[in-house]
Amino acid sequence: PTVVATLVALDVGSPVRQAAVFGFMVTVPGAPVMRLLGFPPSVFQVTAALAISLVIDMLLGVVLLQTPLWQPRAVVVAVAVATALLALIPRRIRDEGAQQ
Repeated sequence: PTVVATLVALDVGSPVRQAAVFGFMVTVPGAPVMRLLGFPPSVFQVTAALAISLVIDMLLGVVLLQTPLWQPRAVVVAVAVATALLALIPRRIRDEGAQQ
C-alpha cells in the first residue's frame, strides 16, 4: 500500500503508476477483510478477497459519482492507508481471543 500511496500522492505520471494502482485496487482492499473474518488461507480466501476488493471499488466509484467531491487520488491514498491499518487489526483480535 505504501508504494501505491506514494506514487499517487506524488502524481507520478507513468504507466507504472497506472498498473500499480489497478493491481492494488483489484487485489488488496479485500485481503484484510478476509483476514478479519478469520478464514484460513485457501483458494476460497483469495477468490473472496478479489470479489470483496471489486465490491469496495464499485462502492467507492458510486460514492465518487454521486457526490460533488471528485478526488480519485485522495480515495486511492485513503484506501491504501485503511488497508494498511486493517491489516494490523486481525492479529490483535486473534491474539486477544486466543488468550481468553
